[in-house]
This record gives sequence, C-alpha cells and structure tokens, in this order.
Amino acid sequence: MVNLSKDRLMTIHRHWIWANYIRIQFYREFGENTLELARDPVSYAISSVGTHMCLWYGLLFTVCEAIREDHVVVQDAEPFFSEIYEDLRRFRNAIFHVQTEYWSPKLFEIMERKDSPTKIKKVHEEIGKWLLAELQVGPNAGP
Repeated sequence: MVNLSKDRLMTIHRHWIWANYIRIQFYREFGENTLELARDPVSYAISSVGTHMCLWYGLLFTVCEAIREDHVVVQDAEPFFSEIYEDLRRFRNAIFHVQTEYWSPKLFEIMERKDSPTKIKKVHEEIGKWLLAELQVGPNAGP
C-alpha cells in the first residue's frame, strides 16, 4: 500500500473513472483497431473517433501527473509510463490549453509513435488495477 491519504487516492480514482468512461465509449463506438486506422492524423484529430481519443488521453494524463507528483510507482505500468509520460503531457497541453498554432506539433508527436496506443492502453489498465487494489475495491473488499 502506498503512503497516500484515502482522499487523495479517491481523487485520483475519480479522474481515472472519467478517463475510463471516455475510453469505454471510444472502444464501444469505434472498436479496438481504431487507433491503427489513423493514417491521416489531421482528419483523425478532428473526427468523432479522434475527439474521443484526445479526451481519453488528456484525462489519463491528469491521473499520470498526480501519480508522478505523489512519487508513486505503479510497478506493472512503470516501463510504459516513463516512455509515454512526456508525449502524453504535451498532448494533454495541446488538448486542454489553446495553442498558438492550429495544428500544434504537440498533437501529433504521440500519434507518430506507432507503439503509443499499446503503451497508453497498458498504462491505463495497470493504473486501474493499482487503484482498485489500493482502495480495496472489489468482491473481496471489506465494509
């Protein structure tokens, strides 16, 4: 168990829930292979599928940022977490902060790395598992 207050864990979990909701909608509407179909990043970024991806990635970064600020290591996510953190931060900034350029390079850096979707999905899943374990949520949870 990490040395975070229950309130802090719950707050991080809430943000993960928001990211997870968008991820679920993304896969429900567009399927698992959608990210591989993004041949034209510009068209993809302004489409419905791209909008869902942008929101999911941006919201997930807020969770990653809190974890890093609290000096928490999610062991099974760590190898991927370190590799995508900076690209995901820049992507989030381009999504949630108006940029001076319409097509900021920050939007495309993460999409140019072909393994980003797999790494992001793994980080998302492992953080979810970690949060459930830390909060002792599930079928074996106490009162």
